[in-house]
Amino acid sequence: MISKCLFCFLDNFNFPVQASPTLDNKLQLNNGNPRRLNLTDADKQALEDFLCTLRDETFIADEKFSDPFIN
Repeated sequence: MISKCLFCFLDNFNFPVQASPTLDNKLQLNNGNPRRLNLTDADKQALEDFLCTLRDETFIADEKFSDPFIN
């Protein structure tokens, strides 16, 4: 189940983005209008599933990775 916080963040980009001089080109269409991501609920869930693969609690807690100055 997608977390509420991540869902709200992703949903923000599905709504009209405000055009502005500082809007990144990647968020603009060829005509200069703001681009929407148009993510479906399935897309959002797939993104959350991917992000969860990057949370490896065993790796994070492993002492051999805790201090980069120890050989």
